[in-house]
Amino acid sequence: MEAPGSDIGPTLGSYRIRDHLARSRWTSVYSAELEGVSDLFAIKVFDLNGSLEPGIGTEDEVVWRNRFDLEARILESMDHPGIISLRERGHLDDGRPYFVMPFIAANLAYAMGGDVSDPEVLARLAPRRRPKSLSVKRVISLLYQITDALAALHEKGIIHRDMKPGNVLLTKRLGGRVKLCDFGMARWGDQVFDVSGEFIGSKQYVSPEQRLDPAASDARTDIYSLGVMAYRLLVGKLPAGGEVSVRRENDSIPDDLDRLIASCLDPEPANRPDDASAFKYALRGLQPNPAPAT
Repeated sequence: MEAPGSDIGPTLGSYRIRDHLARSRWTSVYSAELEGVSDLFAIKVFDLNGSLEPGIGTEDEVVWRNRFDLEARILESMDHPGIISLRERGHLDDGRPYFVMPFIAANLAYAMGGDVSDPEVLARLAPRRRPKSLSVKRVISLLYQITDALAALHEKGIIHRDMKPGNVLLTKRLGGRVKLCDFGMARWGDQVFDVSGEFIGSKQYVSPEQRLDPAASDARTDIYSLGVMAYRLLVGKLPAGGEVSVRRENDSIPDDLDRLIASCLDPEPANRPDDASAFKYALRGLQPNPAPAT
């Protein structure tokens, strides 16, 4: 019997499929278990079936397949505790590629609630889904963990290009450790697979220059997105227009942290920290003994 929503059958090799978790434009993700292993796994499968608008072209399908392959190769190349690991990869009987990762249910979006500002929509949301801010101490810890992992990527020439709360996994819903995931939009050096005219990233978190030309993005694009996340975590809402200051919203936030976030959100890339290592270095003065990623 097939798992609910599954189109790959009840098993994949030694894995037993439990649930169909999510579908994007070119992937499906399933939870799975392995006999004798207590932890669950996530299996990501290249899947164009029914998930795209009519009229998909062969050229676009090649781009998406290349992205899927690049994501697997990025994960395969990394060995960092703050980046989701790749357990194995292979192909289904019909030729579609897949790869297996640890299953981690929680992410930063759960901890901070939804990005909602409309009062009527807010009133209808369950309390756990309403936007909230986190303590300065917790935000600094999260930022340090994120930049530690992001620095490892930037050092290898990998630009994430879709840094957002949903792509920052947490090993526990509250208080867990960071695991970066979802490299389906990434570029690695000169390996970049884009569809002409396609928007790359998440609109609320993407940098001004990436809106104009995703292929031209560099490490400072990820830094901008990180600045948006930092502001949102500290203030409880997204930054909106003009000069940005978290202290204006919360005067308990240190001046140095305020200036660092403002620099990340500068519309001019040249005025931001050069990469995640520079951001991490600036954070060290705000957290004398930053906990290493584990």
